[in-house]
Amino acid sequence: GAAKPRGTVSLTGVQFAREAVKLGKPETAVRLLNEMIDKKGTDGDLYAERSEAHVSMGHHSKARDDAHTSLYLKPHVPRGHLLKGQAEMKLCDFDGAMLTFQKGCKANPKDMELREHWRMSKEVC
Repeated sequence: GAAKPRGTVSLTGVQFAREAVKLGKPETAVRLLNEMIDKKGTDGDLYAERSEAHVSMGHHSKARDDAHTSLYLKPHVPRGHLLKGQAEMKLCDFDGAMLTFQKGCKANPKDMELREHWRMSKEVC
């Protein structure tokens, strides 16, 4: 293939989606991630990425659903617990959030961010 010109950066689909969210274009990220999920629907990281894009659009129910799917596919990854619990907090499901963070702490006992979210959710409940 042809060599890339010096100084250019090739972004993967996930990197492009992250950049779209950073640039205030989460709809673009969701569209791209939808296509990627349609091709490879068993990648928990793609669902986590789409969850974050949904959060930035204020679609907390969709964010929770995608985080749940991410956790189903990758049950021990702290990010899925964080995303799901944070979405549940936004949806005022404080008991659900507390349980999600608790499960995350059990699966990842050394993750301090999860511990902090679990502590904060217990204060709200």
